[in-house]
Amino acid sequence: MQTITAPETVAVPAGPLATRDAARRMDEKSVHMLTLVSPSGLQRFFEAVVREGEADLLADPERLAALAEAFGTEILGDYPGI
Repeated sequence: MQTITAPETVAVPAGPLATRDAARRMDEKSVHMLTLVSPSGLQRFFEAVVREGEADLLADPERLAALAEAFGTEILGDYPGI
């Protein structure tokens, strides 16, 4: 795992399909992050998280997991409650 502190920039080479990765805020400050995903479409998951409400989804991990699955992704690891 790599921890990045602003204003550091990190470029990660592309991996094979189904490569697992993770990003997590370490405190309550807002975060700005540019992520490129191919093929396109994952942005609709993030838009849905905003519509549904991030706090509400974090409070209901099963609902968050179902939303992720609806967009073809899966939440893995030690995510709170999953």
